[in-house]
Amino acid sequence: GTNKIERYIGRLDLVNVDIANLSKKIQKVDQISGRVDFQPDLLTVQSLQGTYSDVPFDASGTVESFKELRLNGRIRSNLDLNKILALAPEEQKRMLSGLDIQGACEAVTTLRGSLRTPAEIETEYKLLLKNATVAVKNKKPFMRSLNCGIVMNLRGLQIVDARFLSGPRAYLLNAFFPKIKTAPGNLSLQSSGFRIGMDYFVEGNDLRVPSGKFRYLGLSADFKGKVVNFKDPFLNINGTASLDLENARELFTRHAPFLKEAGLSGFLAGPFTLSGAWNQPLDWDLKLDAKTDTLWVKKTRLDSFRTQFLLKERKLQIPFLHSALYGGSFGARALVDWSRPKPYFDAKMYANNLNLSKIGASLDPPKKELAGNMIFQMGLRGYMGAKENWRGQGAFSVSKGHLWKSSLFKQMGHLPFVKVEGLDTVTFSEAGSTFSIHHQRVWTEDLTILGDTVDLSLEGSVGFEQDLNMEMTVQYSSAVLRGALDTGGLVP
Repeated sequence: GTNKIERYIGRLDLVNVDIANLSKKIQKVDQISGRVDFQPDLLTVQSLQGTYSDVPFDASGTVESFKELRLNGRIRSNLDLNKILALAPEEQKRMLSGLDIQGACEAVTTLRGSLRTPAEIETEYKLLLKNATVAVKNKKPFMRSLNCGIVMNLRGLQIVDARFLSGPRAYLLNAFFPKIKTAPGNLSLQSSGFRIGMDYFVEGNDLRVPSGKFRYLGLSADFKGKVVNFKDPFLNINGTASLDLENARELFTRHAPFLKEAGLSGFLAGPFTLSGAWNQPLDWDLKLDAKTDTLWVKKTRLDSFRTQFLLKERKLQIPFLHSALYGGSFGARALVDWSRPKPYFDAKMYANNLNLSKIGASLDPPKKELAGNMIFQMGLRGYMGAKENWRGQGAFSVSKGHLWKSSLFKQMGHLPFVKVEGLDTVTFSEAGSTFSIHHQRVWTEDLTILGDTVDLSLEGSVGFEQDLNMEMTVQYSSAVLRGALDTGGLVP
């Protein structure tokens, strides 16, 4: 007969053992040291240390059932990231090719399956990056101080809680890159006041995006399109954008400081197209058509607001802006040029047939007696933040109106030997002027204010801080002079 040993416990100690031809993929493992415990249908490795392709490792795990040889193992290593990535599967290495990744890394490889069918063993790679940098080869790093987890398995490559610096900003990134091209991936990137999320399909080095969402300081967009070369992303997208003006104050502070005190509120929305590097918004090629039923500038209401924004070569153009305003119309066009050492602007605006009675009702306190029609136009240019260099010109006119009443000219009606009627209270009904803007002041040489019995002519300037320096000439109105001629003159 044959004696059968059903219970046993064994132990194998290895010291600097080299193993060759372990499998088709693993030709050689060097300097194996550690302990292997075994008993019926169970082999246990607590810690087995060695090197593979010059990468030190520490392995642990079990092999269950000596008939099926079911493996459940882990391999840990700490070394230069690029050496560890060299051991990754070819598909995963292709996805990371072209990137220069530097930093400390802890790697954990998990193996599950039967040793009898090595090709079917499920392998998962988990990398923990510490204080790493990422750059497109031969370029400056676009990620610094990167800490994250990377998981590579049969499904694809997953980036977990990647925290890094790019430029002056801190970001959090989560992403999944599928191994199968027809499977969808996803990406989420966020920073202070900023968030972008999208689903995509991998097409070579590009990402096709069927849907995505973007949020940034009151600006939001739903988009689709393409991300060219996801390793150094270049956006080519289109969709619908909206801007919550009341919650965009920080956005204006960062990118359009001349708007931050404008008291804007309302929602602008419309279609857009965009192309450009993901992290260089001033270099984007952007077109946005925007409109809203009602937009507020402090207490001023603009209805049926329509505009267009064009950004190209660091120049923002607003070719048109139209709205209804106080019973009339308002329009503007503008250029903001960020390509110069200092941001430069050039703006023109106009208003036609403004109803002064509606303006008066909106004032605090209201001025119910104000009436008339007003037209206005102005151009202004200069360097943002440098009011001393601003230059401009313009004109305005008020007709068929009621501006204000005054009793200051009463004494003009009581000259020696002459009394002029109608000067006890003078009503001013029309006004007009051309003006220029320079040296932080608005200058005029021909401001006229016409009344029923007195006309005013003013020249001088008003400062940006509303300090007044004007000379005024007072004369009888043309109506009074015509009446004097009819009666033989003012003086008998």
